[in-house]
Amino acid sequence: MNIFLVSEGPHYCQNRLLVVRTAHDKSNSTEDQSNSSSDQLISTNENIHSTTMDTSLIYDDDHHNRLASLRDEFDANIECMQIAHERELKILREKLAREKKLRDEAEELYREAEEDWRKVSDENVKLRTSLIKNIMQTFNIRRDFARRTKEQLEKCAQIQTQLEDLQSNRINSKKS
Repeated sequence: MNIFLVSEGPHYCQNRLLVVRTAHDKSNSTEDQSNSSSDQLISTNENIHSTTMDTSLIYDDDHHNRLASLRDEFDANIECMQIAHERELKILREKLAREKKLRDEAEELYREAEEDWRKVSDENVKLRTSLIKNIMQTFNIRRDFARRTKEQLEKCAQIQTQLEDLQSNRINSKKS
């Protein structure tokens, strides 16, 4: 939110001069303006009529000019405040729109990341299942190979025994 600091000198809002009194002013700028305009009015009226003006008329004109000056100052300040308010609203709307856009993008990215994570998780489950199957197949192949090897060794031992029996029978038959 903008904070408008009152400084000395002329003040403008949207190229319009604002009459602003500071808290430190010793003289009242509005009274000075209305006094100068009433002095102009008096001298003009004196030249036109060349008669003495009623003091109540001057007093009423002075108040009228002062009220008009205050009204102008008030209108200028209200206009400036409305401009500042509209600008702040515009800035806040733009910021809100950007934040909504970022939130929507973040939600979309989160959904995409969640979907990617699910795909990776499903792929990991498939890979683990496949790995377990491969390990079981390898175990079964090794067990089968060990069983076959044992059977082959037993056959080899039988054949060896039979061979030795045959050789000993041959030797015995030659001796007899």
